[in-house]
Amino acid sequence: MADQPLVVEAKGWPQPPHLAWRTHIQRRSVVQLLLGFVVLGFATVLLWGFSLRGDEGWTVFSSAFVVVALAVVMANVRTLGRIHLLPEDRRVPITLPYAFAVDGDELVFPEFVTTPEERWPLRDTQAKAGRVLDIVTLTCPGRRTRRFFAMAIRTPTIEAARLVNERRQTLQHTPDAEPRPAGGKSLLSDL
Repeated sequence: MADQPLVVEAKGWPQPPHLAWRTHIQRRSVVQLLLGFVVLGFATVLLWGFSLRGDEGWTVFSSAFVVVALAVVMANVRTLGRIHLLPEDRRVPITLPYAFAVDGDELVFPEFVTTPEERWPLRDTQAKAGRVLDIVTLTCPGRRTRRFFAMAIRTPTIEAARLVNERRQTLQHTPDAEPRPAGGKSLLSDL
């Protein structure tokens, strides 16, 4: 019998995920991008004004405001640059059903807007909980590093890292784990 997947739930997201059409996501990203530019302009004016006045405290605050506005703009530019990859006749998740899961010999990240579901080989995956920041970092050779802050997941970061590492070590001590059949149904497809 196959092991049940270990699911690290996303905090604050509805279960199951909300779905949206491509046009809805595109329209929403355009509005957010325009608002991001407005906030960026306002933050830049504040930064310029406070730096001319020589007020260090407010200059630091307005610098942080500029950084947040830039992050909003860049996130929406990325979404708009990749939105054409979505099919028009299919709804995609705009909220996460879970942060990540360990399913058999794989670490699974769910589909999210323009990012398809991603599966990492568990044998090559490392999980580390941060000492300074409360964050779990997942790494795998040849893959983009994934990070989850404590405020984004329901499981404590130390526990999430421990779950992944223990399952990986268990897998490494067993001779040739049973491979997943091609096109086989995942236990996570019901989530």
